[in-house]
Amino acid sequence: MMRISANDTSDFMLRPTAAEKGLPLAAGGITGSKPAPAVSSLGNPVVDTRRLWNCADEDRQELQRLVENYLREMELELDKMAKAIADGAFTEMSRLAHRSCGASATFGMVAITIPLCELEHLGRVQTMDGARIHLAQARRQLELIRDFFKTQPETAG
Repeated sequence: MMRISANDTSDFMLRPTAAEKGLPLAAGGITGSKPAPAVSSLGNPVVDTRRLWNCADEDRQELQRLVENYLREMELELDKMAKAIADGAFTEMSRLAHRSCGASATFGMVAITIPLCELEHLGRVQTMDGARIHLAQARRQLELIRDFFKTQPETAG
């Protein structure tokens, strides 16, 4: 039986389940069937582990690569957003936040999407009111995501 990946109807790629591929699922964690219990300070899950595992095509090495790249690139993107805020560059802030929010949602890094969407909105309406606060929230959520992965054996280097 095929399923829509990661319980998200916005991603219409049909992929076989792990069982169909003959792959075992762990009892918990990223590769397991149980969702991660970690919740961000904004009240949403830190990571949608099912979505991330699906993005990694249920491959542990790919999962580790995705997580390492995501964490490194998101830190750089947040630094670029801080510069855009300092420079009063609304369009650049909105563009960076939009791209970062999309990447985060795609990989299941849901904790950070709310402040990123807020930054995108502020850039679109051309105001920096609250931008530093939302950027600080995004940085805190990225730290929660980083901390979450420190507890996951699937992503250990």
